[in-house]
Amino acid sequence: MKRQFRASIVLISCFMSMLLLSPLACWADQTVGSNEYESVPETQSDPSDQTAAVANEAMPSVDVAVEPKEAVPDVSYKSHISGIGWESTFTSNGSISGTTGQSRRLEAIRVSLPNSEDLGIEYRSHVQNEGWQGWVSNGAVSGTTGKGLQIEAVELKLTGDRSASYDLYYRVHASNFGWLGWASNGSTAGTTGWSYAVEAMQIVIVKKGDAAPGDTAGAYVPYVFNCSLSQVGETTKATLNIPQVEDIKRLGIADSIKVTGSLSYRGRVTRAVSSTIALGDLDSSSSEIELSDYGPFDVTLQYLKNGNIVHEDHQSIGISASEYNLAPLSASFPVVLYSLSFWDISTSSAGTTIPSIVMLDRPSAYNWNSLPSGMYGLPYLTHEENASSSSYRAFADYVAALYKINPKAKFNLYINDITCSLIHRMIYSNKIPAGQYSIRLLSDGSATYVFTNEAFDVKDPDSKQAELIASWNAAKKKEYETGEVSNSYSDYHGILCMPC
Repeated sequence: MKRQFRASIVLISCFMSMLLLSPLACWADQTVGSNEYESVPETQSDPSDQTAAVANEAMPSVDVAVEPKEAVPDVSYKSHISGIGWESTFTSNGSISGTTGQSRRLEAIRVSLPNSEDLGIEYRSHVQNEGWQGWVSNGAVSGTTGKGLQIEAVELKLTGDRSASYDLYYRVHASNFGWLGWASNGSTAGTTGWSYAVEAMQIVIVKKGDAAPGDTAGAYVPYVFNCSLSQVGETTKATLNIPQVEDIKRLGIADSIKVTGSLSYRGRVTRAVSSTIALGDLDSSSSEIELSDYGPFDVTLQYLKNGNIVHEDHQSIGISASEYNLAPLSASFPVVLYSLSFWDISTSSAGTTIPSIVMLDRPSAYNWNSLPSGMYGLPYLTHEENASSSSYRAFADYVAALYKINPKAKFNLYINDITCSLIHRMIYSNKIPAGQYSIRLLSDGSATYVFTNEAFDVKDPDSKQAELIASWNAAKKKEYETGEVSNSYSDYHGILCMPC
């Protein structure tokens, strides 16, 4: 009975609660529906978070001092611009001073570090027609005014106790090149040798070791067309040295170089060779060219881009050996003797090749298109002329040219015995010293017999011999003094001369 009563009481309580709470629930639903923001249900707090919060509240607060970042010093600068004069205000911290796109040159600059203690700045300019000026500092004028001279390059550096704490960067806008790379701490920015003006500049200071403000490659562009030629040993090859080949390629100045070497005699080109070097194919800063002959060469270097000449340069190079075999020969028998001896006389005691310079007054004796290696037709005659003619004067002048290139060279002269007067023209009048020449007289055969008999078919052959020797020595002495061949020995002589 008591159980039934309790159950009834519980049922009645639940019924009454439902009646009382239903209006409140309806009101709550209406309130949520009329609100423009939806409520976000609360998440249950982790007891450990509450404990940490309480602990934090219990800890006393500590003030942490944050050291302010050190300010980089300011750098200010201004330019004197052609057609404008001094800029009205200083520019600073990487802004552009000068102009671009107007073809106006900078003629002078001033640079300073305002409000910087224990820090200074020095700078200098490379000026047209004057070169590098001396260093100036802290706002002084570098360059010129009133002369119309352009600045072509600059160098700047920090000074003072704090200079080691910073890096100074600067770059220039050069005519025909545009903006170059960033230079730093005294290195060169700009160009030299080009006659290109600096038209604008930027300068900025950063903390030591911080990144540069931009690309540092190509800040300075030296004159790139300063190639040089050098002979390869004692060969007829030459090395073309191109020290700025990477700059040429990087700047797109040229894609190839055409090399033309020519050897001239009395205003006529008698030898000419040509080759083209593709710069993109070069793995180094040099390339070999074959000039094919010994002698003084004029070389033309044409820098090409897409087949067009962008620059042309002219140089000279002497291709020489330390020893030569000279063979201005006549008739047939001496030619046979020399040809048979050629391979025995073409190597020096040091193992180097001795080049043979050959000219025949009966040129058909040789196939001039198939000369053996180390034998050269007289370069002061064209290939066609060597095959059809001869010139002893040209041969002697060629010997003079070889001696001028290398005054220590030795000359081994091989001639017909009946043309021994050529010694005066080839050796004496060219003032080749004793000890630097040797003479080999090759028998002309029957002609030698005939001319010898004619020379000494006299009553007193000994007196004739003494007369010939005296005449020879007198002419020799005069030729070494004057450099002019004596008239008595200037041409072909049909007499047997006594070698001295």
